[in-house]
This record gives sequence, C-alpha cells and structure tokens, in this order.
Amino acid sequence: MENNFDLIENNETNKNSAGGTELMQRRIYGGDIPRELLEQVQIIFSRIRNLDDRKKIFYAHDLPEDPESSRLSDPMFRKKIDKFVFVSNWQMEKYHEVRGVEYSKSIVIKNAIDPIDVEKRTKSEKIRFIYHTTPHRGLELLVPVFIRLAE
Repeated sequence: MENNFDLIENNETNKNSAGGTELMQRRIYGGDIPRELLEQVQIIFSRIRNLDDRKKIFYAHDLPEDPESSRLSDPMFRKKIDKFVFVSNWQMEKYHEVRGVEYSKSIVIKNAIDPIDVEKRTKSEKIRFIYHTTPHRGLELLVPVFIRLAE
C-alpha cells in the first residue's frame, strides 16, 4: 500500500516533530484513505498557516487557550473552516466555550493507542505503556487518577 505522506502540510513547528499529532497525520495519510479523497481537502492539524481553496478540516490537538487557536475566536475566520475535528468531547466543549466553535460543524474522533493483541503475546512478554503529555493538557490529574485507580 502506497502512502500519501507527500500531502502532509508541514510548517516551522512540525517539520522535525514526531509526537502524537504527527503520528495521527501518518495514520491518516498512510494509504488507507484514497489519495483522490485526500487531495480534495486541506486537513489543518492545530497550526493554522495558509488556507487554500479546498474544503478545510481543522483537526484540533491542542487546547483552545493555545495561542495557535486564537484565530478561531473570529466568527468570520471560523466560516472558512468546513469541519472541526476534536479528539474528545471535553476538548470539543472547551473549543465551543473558549473560541465559539459551532457544534453543528464539529465532530469527535477519539484518538487512541494501537490495540495490543493479547492473544498473540507470550506469557513472558510484558505490556509496557507510557502516557506522556505536555503539562497544560491535564498532567496534574494523573497522580490523583492513579491513586484512585489503585484503591
């Protein structure tokens, strides 16, 4: 299967990055979605730079308070975006509250880790999982959550 990585829009902040947003980009442009469809839309992953004449999808991977999202407060600018994609219901709600993003133009596509095939792993294989985020994305909640889970 041939990928469509050449269609990914890069900018000064993501050209050398390999975080969660970039992993999601690689999934979307990895070859499962036909190139002809991807060529018809401009998918903007959190960082709005240049808008072209295609249908525009804003795929949010940041908080609405992030300065990169400030242009979305302008209703005239938001009209230029055809669809808003969020990774959680909480994030969608916050973009609605903080930036005024319309629910009618929004959808949640939850992102997640690739599933671990527990049937195929051997008993000696350990499952290791690390969740790493930036502090402004709720990191302060992890300790109380893990304490509660341990109880």
